[in-house]
This record gives sequence, structure tokens and C-alpha cells, in this order.
Amino acid sequence: MFFIMNYTLYKIDLNAVSLQAIALNNGSFLPLSGIYLPFISKNKIIATNYNDAISGDYGRYGGYVKMYYLMDINNGINPQGMDSQLEMLGQITLDEDPFSDFPEYSGTSPVQIHFIRSILLQDLAGTPWLYTHYGKGESNFYTGLVIAGWQINKFLTTSFYINETGQLIGELMQKGTHTLTFPGDYSGFFLLNSGNIKRTNQINNFEFYHSNGIIITYNNSIIKLTRKAVGINVESIALDFPSVTEEKSFINSDNYLFWLDGNTIKRLWLGTGGTEEIIYTNIRIIDNAPNRNLLISSGRNLIFYQYAEDSVTEVHTYSLDMYNPNAQPIILDSNDMDIIKIVELDFNTCFSTWKHTAILSVLTETSTGTRRGKK
Repeated sequence: MFFIMNYTLYKIDLNAVSLQAIALNNGSFLPLSGIYLPFISKNKIIATNYNDAISGDYGRYGGYVKMYYLMDINNGINPQGMDSQLEMLGQITLDEDPFSDFPEYSGTSPVQIHFIRSILLQDLAGTPWLYTHYGKGESNFYTGLVIAGWQINKFLTTSFYINETGQLIGELMQKGTHTLTFPGDYSGFFLLNSGNIKRTNQINNFEFYHSNGIIITYNNSIIKLTRKAVGINVESIALDFPSVTEEKSFINSDNYLFWLDGNTIKRLWLGTGGTEEIIYTNIRIIDNAPNRNLLISSGRNLIFYQYAEDSVTEVHTYSLDMYNPNAQPIILDSNDMDIIKIVELDFNTCFSTWKHTAILSVLTETSTGTRRGKK
């Protein structure tokens, strides 16, 4: 595990009998404020700090320039400043040219991909991989997940590593073609984790990298990325994906999407031929509340909130079986319960919530509603 405290980068070997935090820099002479990438590679990690090039005042909104440093996790070499290579950070140099599919391509080689417009995910062996789209527009070639207004069906995956100068070098590139054509912009992502599948609107590779997989959603389809022993498995599925929000939707481990649509709870099988189903509807279901998850899972049960009969101030918490067609909601509490789901502890997920200050790495390289069937 790696984390930053008081401008010092520390590592902890979680396999050691006695846990110790070992400093990898001197926080007074080289203050560090963050970790740039969510992994180590060939015993190297890239850290950052902020250097004021204008005002001399140390403040959050001063004239700061982000500086990058290549750190050796075994203290084998001194920290190396990378300010002269900023244009390379965030780019992965591929070992092959993906545009060889297009005879008319005359661009420079090697091709470089910006990972901030792609998805980072580790395979089951802990090797970092990248997934992105590529193709040809009317007048130019592109790589990236967001290509507004264009149609997409080609993709590539590549593993990569940090070399001796801090550059990201791709290897084992694999190209593929989806059976579907996607619009140039996604609608969101779901992070596949043990018992906790979270939705987000933005690319966040610190969270993506430590997840078990990613679902990219479009209005007409989804792309599912899951980890293999070596590499990433890519699957594209045609289905009408609904417009959902984080606080009112989730995907469970059985590959079903559940979401709250107004006063109705619905589900969708995320496989070929999946269609929208109505699980439960009641005009007293609460579908709008600030800073509140309004639909969550607990085991095979849905948890939601509903106003009591003849009251708009008394809120009850209910549980409903996800699959039993004859099940009726069961009241859990006669008062408003802000239920936080208890899930299996996942260290990767826990530490990824520290955002850019820590990473975890393996050093070995009663209801009165109605229940209905299908809509």
C-alpha cells in the first residue's frame, strides 16, 4: 500500500508480520501532494507536487504548476523530476500502429494515446491495461472514448509499463471490432465490485483501475469490460439502456440493473434480449430526496422509502425481494432509516476512495402497492 501524509510518500508491505510505514522521500526537501497513477510498475511510481511559479504563496488557488517525480519504491535511485516530459505524461506510446487498418493513414509513428480519455483496468495478475476506441472520421483519425458526433465500432486494449525515464510504454496491443456501432458519446459508467456496483458519469481511473470491471452505457447498448488472467475481456450488448441516476439505480452481481423510475421500481437483464420489467409501483414511493440513496440492495432484497398512508411527513423504510413474483414489500422501520449498505470489505475499493493520495498494490507484480410482470 502507498499513501501520502505530511508531504511524504510512504509504503506499507501488507504481507509483513510487523507493519511499518517506510518513507520514500524527504517531505521537507521534496514535498509530495499526490500519486499520479493508481499502480506501480517495474518498482516505480509517479508522484506529484505543486510548485508555485508566480506568487510564492502556498495556497490552493495560487499560481501553481504541477510537478511530477519518478519514485523508486525500493529507494534504489533518487527521485527524478519529470518537468521536461510533461507532454508525455498521460500518453501511452503503443508498440504497434492501430491505424494499420487504414491504408490511407499517413500519420506519425509510434502512435500515442491519452489515457485520460480511456479506461485503465488491471487484469487478474495485477498488470495495468488500457481500453479505448479508435477509428477514422471524415478528415482525421482518432483515439478515445468520447468522439462526439462520430460512430464507433473499433477498439483496442494494451498493457503498459513505466520505463526508466517515466514514460508509459504500451505492449501486447490487441485490436477488435464490436458487433455493434456506438454513438460517439457514452451516458455513464458502472463500476463492478463485490456487492457494490456504483454508477458515475465521469471517467475516474483511480476508481476504475481497482474495480472488478466496468460497464460503459449508451442509449442503445452497453460495453462490458471484465478482467482476465491476462488482459481485458470486451463484450458489447445491444439493449435499450434507460436514463438513470446514481442515487436511484444499481447493478447487482446477477447482472441485473434495478432503478427507480418515478414511483416505479424496474429491472433490466443486461444481456442480449434483455427487456424492461416493472417490479413494484406505488404512488407513495419517494423518488426525490437530496443527498440520499433512494434505491439500494441488501442481499437479494431491494431497500426503498415510502410515505405512510395519509401522511406526507411520516416515512417508512421497506424491503422487497428482487425476484419472487409473489413477494410483497416488508416494512423495516416505521421511521426514516438512512440505510447504508454493508458489503464485503474490499481493500482495493476502500483505498481507492482516498482518490489521488493512496493506492493499494500487490508488490509481487406494508405496502399497498401493486406488483406486476413484464411491461
